[in-house]
Amino acid sequence: MKGREAQGIATDAGARSATSTSGEREFPAAGGHVTVRVVDFRESEHDVSDWRRDLLGRFRVVLAREPESQVSVRTREGTTLGRLPASWARIADRELWMFEVAGVRAVARATLTGTSGDRDLCVLLAWPARARDAS
Repeated sequence: MKGREAQGIATDAGARSATSTSGEREFPAAGGHVTVRVVDFRESEHDVSDWRRDLLGRFRVVLAREPESQVSVRTREGTTLGRLPASWARIADRELWMFEVAGVRAVARATLTGTSGDRDLCVLLAWPARARDAS
């Protein structure tokens, strides 16, 4: 593995650290694999053609805790795109709080689904790990 990293070929660990910049950390820490629709996103209000995408068509958004237990979804420049559904805001709250304490922004992967002009914005999140019974 060290040889692959030395050659500039991204490994899983290298890819994660390479995609985050100083002051940012990938959210969730476990990696995202559940597609969650962003509430109140309207494609017509945002110029999505300028969003920088990776090879799989995903792009980065910032998650931020808001009053009343809400989590907003924003561009890196701070434009609010929408918010997470209440159930997912509760799931993400503790980890987002830890990011705030560490002084880093929570950057998640997102994607657009549907037909152009009427697409939904979805954020890739993860179910929290559960403690397993040792018996």
